[in-house]
Amino acid sequence: MKRNIFIGALILIFFTSFQQPKPKSLTGKWSLLSYIDVKTGRTISIDSLPGYNKDKGITYQFSDDGQKGEFSGKDLCNTISGKYELEYPNIIKIINFSSTKVYCTGDQYPHEYHLTNANSYEVSNDTLTFTYKDNVGFMKFLKVK
Repeated sequence: MKRNIFIGALILIFFTSFQQPKPKSLTGKWSLLSYIDVKTGRTISIDSLPGYNKDKGITYQFSDDGQKGEFSGKDLCNTISGKYELEYPNIIKIINFSSTKVYCTGDQYPHEYHLTNANSYEVSNDTLTFTYKDNVGFMKFLKVK
């Protein structure tokens, strides 16, 4: 009986020692640098958009525990917020997304399409890159210090 308990404990220790590591956290404030316009396939630099204000930028604040989190932010005209989940190694799922619907003049940054279609991400030094579900586009951010 003691032998069976000992073997069971060893098996439990063995399997729990091989748990998947947590995904990298997105926590922090990030400023959008560029994105792919999926309609044209062009890379769009944020500072080229009409109405862009470099002092305000397009920024998102992420806060998570390495698995579940919330985001909020502001683009050229609207405020956004929502919730997300992270999975190892670098999968993101936008669970909830909401936005104000303020009318903007000129070209608008289509935040809802881009963020809700992100399915993977990479954090490297002070750069965050989201890749879309269909792998035809990305969003690139710089960490705000």
